[in-house]
Amino acid sequence: MKSRMYSLLLAGDRQFVTMRGLSMFTAMAFALIYSKQLGVERRGLLTFVMVTNLVFSILLISGISLHLRNIARREESREVLGTYISVVLLFSFLTPLLNLVVLDVYQEITHTNIPNNLVYVCVLYCFFSTLSYGMHDALLLIKSIKIASVMDLGVVLLQIVGYLTLIYSGETSYFVSVLISISISYLVMTSSTLLLIMYIYNPRHKRQL
Repeated sequence: MKSRMYSLLLAGDRQFVTMRGLSMFTAMAFALIYSKQLGVERRGLLTFVMVTNLVFSILLISGISLHLRNIARREESREVLGTYISVVLLFSFLTPLLNLVVLDVYQEITHTNIPNNLVYVCVLYCFFSTLSYGMHDALLLIKSIKIASVMDLGVVLLQIVGYLTLIYSGETSYFVSVLISISISYLVMTSSTLLLIMYIYNPRHKRQL
């Protein structure tokens, strides 16, 4: 009975939902930790950067990825996947530029001056965040739902480990540590996704993941 319940819970879409919920809970715990350490001003800036970048990513990518996810056959998805990845890469360069414009407006409104090192880290985060967002949808496009769910949790765990490592090294501020750890985790996720796609569509490998 227990094994049947376990297989039902972790089968297909249910596994994705379960792992997604676990990763979101872990991400919330991580956010509570670094939010308390950042302070009011830096926490406000971090929230602003993350929210604006998410909005830009959704506006630029979601319509395309939703259309591609409606493609049912793998042969069709293979034909458009290369174009989709190229478009995601292009938008990944665009969102940092849009965020730079928004950050200038933020500084004007709040009458603050954001140090250059923080701006550079924000640009790095925006690039990898958008790229990761698009690559996650690419996993769904190639029907690798189980792998996407595992990667969701793995990304958050990498963020926590990276953040704690940077903090205890004493070389970076809390703000920089948060964005660098998140950017590194997104880089690992993106690289893993690209390797997976290359493996799936390699003619010498006929196994489906």
